[in-house]
Formats: sequence, C-alpha cells, structure tokens
Amino acid sequence: RQIRADGTYFEQATQYHRYTTEFVLQLTVLGWRNGWALDRIPALLGPLVDVLATLDRGDGTMPLLGDDDGGRLVQLDGRAPHDLRGLFAQAGAALGRRDLWDQSRGDVAAALWLLGADAARLAGADATSASGDAATPRVRGARGFPDGGLWVLASGEGPRALHAVLDAGPHGAFNGGHAHADALTLVASAGARPLLVDAGTYHYPGPDRNAFRGAAAHNVVLVDGQGASVPARDPFQWTRAVGARVDAWIAESTMTFVSARLAPGPEVTGVVPHHREVLLIPGFGWVVRDALQGLGRHA
Repeated sequence: RQIRADGTYFEQATQYHRYTTEFVLQLTVLGWRNGWALDRIPALLGPLVDVLATLDRGDGTMPLLGDDDGGRLVQLDGRAPHDLRGLFAQAGAALGRRDLWDQSRGDVAAALWLLGADAARLAGADATSASGDAATPRVRGARGFPDGGLWVLASGEGPRALHAVLDAGPHGAFNGGHAHADALTLVASAGARPLLVDAGTYHYPGPDRNAFRGAAAHNVVLVDGQGASVPARDPFQWTRAVGARVDAWIAESTMTFVSARLAPGPEVTGVVPHHREVLLIPGFGWVVRDALQGLGRHA
C-alpha cells in the first residue's frame, strides 16, 4: 500500500523512499537466506531502486525532497544518508543486476558486509571490478514517475552531465506529514554540482520546522509572499495542502519537455493558478517558463 505502481514511495519524501528501500532490501535478503515465502515483497525492490537510480545526480547522491531525518535501517557504510552508492551495490547483488552494481562507482563495502565475499559474483560483476570512476558524473537520463509526480530531465556525463527533478505530484499520503510545500519545485545540478537546491529539513520540533518545509525554502513561485501549500502550527499538519499534475511529457534524444500545473482540490480556495514548463536541451541546460493567471493585484 505504501509503494506505488511506478516504484515511488507514498509520503513524497526521497529520504524516506531510501529508508523504505533498505527495509525491502534486507527483508528480501533475509527471506532468500532462510527460504521464507515473502509473497510480493521481493518484487518491490527493483522498482524502488530504479527510482533512486534515476534520482542519482551523477555522483551517487540524490536531492532531498520532502522530509529527511537521516534514518537508516542498518548503516553498513560511512556515507551520508543522501549518498546512494552503497545501496546500489547491495541492490545490484541482491537482484543480480550489474547496472546497479556499476552505479555504486566502486563503493561496494556495504554489499560485502551484507551479502559476503560473493556479492560481486551475485551482481554478475568481476570480483576485482572497481565499478566506475566516482569522479566522472553520469546520469541515467530522462524519466517520469507519474504516480509519484517525479519528473527527471537529465542527460550527458562528466562536466556536461545535467540533472533536474520537477516535483509535480500529490502533496503526500494521509495528512502529508512528511511532505513539504514543494509543488512544482525544481532542483538541478550540472556536472554533479548543485545549482538549484532544496533547503532540506533541519529538525522536526521547534519554530524552524515551518521555515524549512514552507514554500519560501523551495524553488516555487510565491504569490503575496505565500506558497500554494501552507503549513499548520502542528509540525506534521497543513492548513492548506496543494499538489500538482502534469499535462505533457516528451522525452527524446534532442530534448525533454514537461508541462505541469498546480492541482488544488475542490475544497481549496485562494490559490492563484500556476503553470510551469521546463525544457531540457542536452549540452546546454534548461529553460523554465512560469505562467500565473488570476484577478486583482498581487505581489
């Protein structure tokens, strides 16, 4: 129920997606080692990891969209929570996928701790393989995840590696407790160097909670100083919650294009309609067009 058909996690938070992937990975390995019948659990692992592999900015790290508490199931490496390289190696060995093993860029220690000395063989790799050069940014390319509303506009490798994510999906599960006011936000990096960033979470209690999850901390348009979604005083509630939807997605070798708009529910009032289009031109960059339509005078 928590993992959508496209592999995205229902709380709209990339770090919690990573955390969930670790639960599914280690349960799958335990089942495999002990002969347990786990029904559909192992089949979830591939789609979960594919989302993370697409979010990889080219250096093994992902943008932190939504809440991030740094949670790890079992930390078998010394990497930061948004660094996915060790997880790629573990998943590559568990799934027998050389592509994921290679995406670890040689960071295979966690896979050896979890799966033993034959981890490389399980992944279909050479035991001495360094699995790539971590200093050469490379990205998987353009891909959309329509259920979770993550749209990745990426191309190239090395200094010309471009990677951007447009968040244009639902606000989050249930009360949106781990969601941020980030409908239509855009994060981007070039050559694995961040250009447009998400401010992150800081911590859950205290007055800074809303400053970090609010619209002003994200790459969205503010109208009269306010975003479409408005946090409540409670750290996991919202006064107004607005998601987004995509009208068009085109991914070709010469360009990638996405067109999206705010999608307030019928019970939501006071939101000025906002339409955002993003065009990726490989080797050049992105063009972003924002259009707002409303009545009266606004800042």
